[in-house]
Amino acid sequence: MMKSVIFVCVAALITHNGYTQLLIKNKVKMGFIGGLQTAGAGYQYKNPNTFEKIYHYNVHIDAHIGYFFNKNFGLGITAVKGFSQSNIEPFSMYNNQKFHGIGVYGRYYIPLKINIKVLDRMLFFLEVVYRKTNFTRTVNWVYVSGDPLKYNLTKIIPFGMQMRVWNNFFIGTSFEYLIFTEKIHYLVYRTGFEYHFKGKLKK
Repeated sequence: MMKSVIFVCVAALITHNGYTQLLIKNKVKMGFIGGLQTAGAGYQYKNPNTFEKIYHYNVHIDAHIGYFFNKNFGLGITAVKGFSQSNIEPFSMYNNQKFHGIGVYGRYYIPLKINIKVLDRMLFFLEVVYRKTNFTRTVNWVYVSGDPLKYNLTKIIPFGMQMRVWNNFFIGTSFEYLIFTEKIHYLVYRTGFEYHFKGKLKK
């Protein structure tokens, strides 16, 4: 009995200390945020027979603005402009392909701080984006043009991180999991910056 009581007390103490150090409630306080982000993926290799360089890459720039009506959760709109290049036969005709899209997103800032000393500098978040776009991926790493805003794209960011570098100016990085209408999906890396117009952290 005594061992059980001691175990419960120790567990409660550890849980309480862990909670107070790692979970800081209502720490993020924001109004509007806005920013630019870029993401992309690609590959390059040399044909062992012809020694020809084979490449493909795509890059896009994402502009967004959102409003946080809650201390941690907000919604916003996003627009993207990008391009794709490749010399893979028979798709070399699709060099300099351009695409664009528009959509909405939701973001949740996690009240998780791994280091209490950087509490006012580090933010962690989850994000989901739904977008209409005029490009779809049909073969490995190659985009083929479609009708304007015909294809749907869902973008999931399972974990992102931002760091305040000056005043309310943040830089961030994350991985994006892209899911296209036609059951095509892949992972890309994203980086960018944001300005939190009312992004003061609650003391």
